[in-house]
Amino acid sequence: MPKREAVRSGDGLSDIIKDLLIVQLGLAGVRGHDIRKIASCSMDRVNRIVKYLKVTSKDSNRRDG
Repeated sequence: MPKREAVRSGDGLSDIIKDLLIVQLGLAGVRGHDIRKIASCSMDRVNRIVKYLKVTSKDSNRRDG
């Protein structure tokens, strides 16, 4: 069994809901460590998702001003 499958647990729907929770908390400005506690997941997963939110906000600020 590939390592990726062994690490991931749960079904697809719960993973999507957890990812959406991480996105919403990231947009609200919650710190990564607190997101990890609330979503009960690894810091790696939080960082993988939140890093795209930061890039998007920087790009939108650059276009505005």
